[in-house]
Amino acid sequence: MSKKKSKAKKIGKCVYCGLTTEITEDHVIPGTLFNWKLPQGQQWIKAPACKSCNSNLKSKDDEYLRDMLVCEFKAIQHPTAKDCFQKMLSSARRNTSVIARDAFKRGQSVNLYTPNGLFLGEHFSYPVNRERIQRIFTRIVKGLFYRNLQKYIPPQYEFQAVYLDSEDINLIFHIFHNTPGCNGPFGMGDGVFNYSFILLEEDVNISYWLIWFYNSVCFSVRVVPPNFDLKAVS
Repeated sequence: MSKKKSKAKKIGKCVYCGLTTEITEDHVIPGTLFNWKLPQGQQWIKAPACKSCNSNLKSKDDEYLRDMLVCEFKAIQHPTAKDCFQKMLSSARRNTSVIARDAFKRGQSVNLYTPNGLFLGEHFSYPVNRERIQRIFTRIVKGLFYRNLQKYIPPQYEFQAVYLDSEDINLIFHIFHNTPGCNGPFGMGDGVFNYSFILLEEDVNISYWLIWFYNSVCFSVRVVPPNFDLKAVS
C-alpha cells in the first residue's frame, strides 16, 4: 500500500515579525468582519505569516476587532455589521467576548455633543485596550504594505493608530484623497473594509494610511522610523 506524500513545508519570511521560517497564508483583514463571505469576484487579502504570528492570539485579536467595530452605533446600519453583531451577541452569551465583558463591567452612558455644542443624546461607552488596537492595526498595515508593494516594513519602524471622530472624517477624507501621491481608495466586501495610503517619496516605508470599516468607522495609521521629524522632510 502506498503512503501519502507529506505536504512540503513552505519556507519564507513572515510579513509581521520578519522571521524566515515555515509560513502559512494569513488573512490580513479578518474574515470574521465579513461573516466569511465576499461578493463574487473578490478575493481575500493574504500575506505570508509564521505559525507564531498566525496563532490563536491573532484569532482572538480578530474577534476583538469585530466586536469593537460592530458595537459602534454608526456601523450597525451596514447589513454585514448587523450579521456580525449577532455573532458578537452569541460570544457574549458564552462569555467569550472580551468587549462584551469589558462593556458589562466598565461601560457607562455618556452625553454626545457636536463640536458646536449641540446635544446629540446619550451613548453607551466602554473602554478599549489601546495596546491591543495598536497591535491589530500594526499587523493590518504590514499586510497591506506587502500586498501593494511586495516589500516588508523594517522592524524598527513605529506604528501609531488613531481613531478618527466622525465629525472629522469628511474633512480628512477630502484632504487625504486630494493629496498628490494618494493611492486608493481600495475596498472589499461592499464597504465592509476600505483603505487608502500615501507613501513618502524619500522613503516609501514612511507612510500614512486611512482604514475604515462598514462605511463608517475610521482609523488613521502613521508609519515612521524612530525619532522621525516631519519638518525635516523637504
